[in-house]
Amino acid sequence: MKLKKRTTEGMNLLDIVLTEEGSVEGIVNFLQRNPGINPNGIIPAGTEIVVDTEEVQSRSVVDYLKGRNLRVNTGDIESPASPSELIAVATAIGEITLSWADNSQGLYGFEVWRRRKGALEFTLVEETDVAEVGYVDTGLGHGVTYEYKVRILGFAGAVDYSNVAEATTISADLVINASNPVGISIAGTGEWRHEGGVSYLFATAGKSAVSGIYLCDAGVSGVVDVSDAGWTSLVYLCVNKATNLDLRVGDWINQDGVTIEVVNSYVFKDLLKPFIAHVKQVNDVAANPNRTLDIGIITTDPAEDADLLADIDYLIANGWNVKIVYDKLLSFKVSAKTFLDTRGRVTDNAGEDLWLVNGQVFVSGYVNQNDVVEVYHTEPASLMDVIIDNIISGNIIPTQSLLSGSKLSARNSFASKQVLFNLIYEIEGLNPLNEFTLDILASETIDLYEDGDILKSELIDAVKVIDNLNVIYPKLRIGPDSGFSGFNATGSGDYTENENVAWKEGDFGVSFDGNQILNQIKYFEVFDDGLVGIFIRNNLNMEGWKIWSTQNTFSFNAGNTPISTADQIDFSNQVAISQVIYNSIYEFKAPLGSTINVLNLLNVDSGIHLDLSDYVISLNAGFTFRYCSAEQLIFSGVGNSIGAVVCDFRDSKLRGVNDWSGVTLNNTTIRYQNADNGGFPLEIIVADGSTIAAPLENKPLKIRTVDGTILYSNY
Repeated sequence: MKLKKRTTEGMNLLDIVLTEEGSVEGIVNFLQRNPGINPNGIIPAGTEIVVDTEEVQSRSVVDYLKGRNLRVNTGDIESPASPSELIAVATAIGEITLSWADNSQGLYGFEVWRRRKGALEFTLVEETDVAEVGYVDTGLGHGVTYEYKVRILGFAGAVDYSNVAEATTISADLVINASNPVGISIAGTGEWRHEGGVSYLFATAGKSAVSGIYLCDAGVSGVVDVSDAGWTSLVYLCVNKATNLDLRVGDWINQDGVTIEVVNSYVFKDLLKPFIAHVKQVNDVAANPNRTLDIGIITTDPAEDADLLADIDYLIANGWNVKIVYDKLLSFKVSAKTFLDTRGRVTDNAGEDLWLVNGQVFVSGYVNQNDVVEVYHTEPASLMDVIIDNIISGNIIPTQSLLSGSKLSARNSFASKQVLFNLIYEIEGLNPLNEFTLDILASETIDLYEDGDILKSELIDAVKVIDNLNVIYPKLRIGPDSGFSGFNATGSGDYTENENVAWKEGDFGVSFDGNQILNQIKYFEVFDDGLVGIFIRNNLNMEGWKIWSTQNTFSFNAGNTPISTADQIDFSNQVAISQVIYNSIYEFKAPLGSTINVLNLLNVDSGIHLDLSDYVISLNAGFTFRYCSAEQLIFSGVGNSIGAVVCDFRDSKLRGVNDWSGVTLNNTTIRYQNADNGGFPLEIIVADGSTIAAPLENKPLKIRTVDGTILYSNY
């Protein structure tokens, strides 16, 4: 069977035939199979040959020669001369170029061997093609000396190596540790190389050709040494947000216009003090005054350290503009383990933010229960949106620095309602400006009236609480003290407990006409001057309302002038107003010519009664209670009166005894036609001394006074 092989070391014809086929008798056949072989010389290593395993004459000869790596010495074959004149030159960054003389008539390739100077052993790094006399070694270290030697490929110890040549790779002018080198750059001439967390700057035209070095936000740590005298043109250096920074500067800092930014790199004074002392040491008192050192945030007041403050004052007195702040925006204690990524949580602002967890600089990761988070900022006077959404907190403590033109977003951030109350207490104590916004999504319903001792009305005016709040607002205020000029919510949609329904005063009063839901608007405060009418009509639901007034009155007279327009108060066409309570209103007035209209009230107080006993009613206008589902209408308070008007109860579901014992009728007409109520009788008890006009369409109806005097009865 014929096989293709390649020769290894330089061999002659007899070597190959004996080691592959075991007998000199096979030479003729071998030459016929390999007509390109030179029978009179060395066959170069790597030459392709064809051998025939069937031609093997003596397997023992083959095994013996190969097993002992023996060569046949015919006395006619000469070994090639070794390469010479090896030269090594550093030609580029991390690169050395080799060249040598080939003394073997161009018949062989070469082996290239390398070691770092001082090492014991050479390592084979390349095997060249035949007749090549050069090699470029790349990917080398910077500023490292390497040694090289070469020899003919395939001759092992039979041919000597060349001379040893050495070269040193180009050294970097600045070496730094940087975990995020994407934004690293320079102003001037040079080249950066980034390898395995280490960045190398090669000032290819010399250090003097570099005017700025930008290491901002590069994740720099450890030593940054720019103290060499060669940095003669350097006027800007930025090493923001570094960790364990050891920045070494030189005489270049005494040039006009020099700016050094180390914002948030020396946040603790123990790190800052040696750097400030170093700058002071290098500083030339005769230097130009136009120089800036922007330190950013430190977590303690420099005035608390006399030595540090003295050094800072020295720099300022000698031409440095030193920018340093120690303003905290807020702090909070974590109530439940959560993942916190601080990036992007302070937006729409100039400057840099700094987050600490338990006193250590923090960017991203898990925070645990009872961890204390602090947020600082370099430009506290700029507009800021600070976001601590979805971090459940046991307390949130803002500072005055946060409240100047800012918004704090704290959605789903309260471990309890009390945490929110405490936050608002803190805000109130800091006297926030009106433009401050608190954006919250409360985890539980907050009733701003029931919690009125904590949540004061003046605070509501000062703090804007926006967007999807689970908050019941304290009251709808109508009247001259409300500071508004009118409100009409006609057809404007749903008003539920989550809505901040505006409260206004004006010549048409207030109107909720044609809305779909008026649910759980609990507190409705009314002032009596300047109000003309209230219309709450055609709504689907008024469940759970409470009417409340600090004025102790619910009246509709403008400057004591009678109002002639009809329907001054109109609760008509409500589908449901169950559990509506009209309380703490001690005077219920409607001027002459007006009408109280409660048409089509369905499901009033769950179909049982509408109790207005707390009212002091002075009714000189019509009272319409048609198509209403309440079974009882109660006016049991004292001092009520109804004038010579019509009280219309037709088609309502009133039945049984209705207690109006606190109401005096004055020639009042009662209309009652109960066709939809199965003919159930209606009995109304009114105050002694009452008088009625002739009832109209009444069946069955009885009207009597408290002392039993029958004023009217048709059953």
